[in-house]
Amino acid sequence: MKILDKVQGLPDKRKKIIVWVVLIITAVFLFKLYVQNMQEKVRNIEGEKIKQELQIPKLQEELKGLLQFEIPEIK
Repeated sequence: MKILDKVQGLPDKRKKIIVWVVLIITAVFLFKLYVQNMQEKVRNIEGEKIKQELQIPKLQEELKGLLQFEIPEIK
């Protein structure tokens, strides 16, 4: 507890600096964990499985049918 006694004896300005440094280091560490976790989740997503779940091939066929329209001939 000597470290705690030393910190308590410091001026308020230095205490605030120590708190902010610890806070920033903790935030960076947690952000790094968050990014690694998100990268792992993205890697685990199977692209083909998502296509099948969203029925993208069926949707593409329907869109092709909608985009094909006949232009009447003008005589």
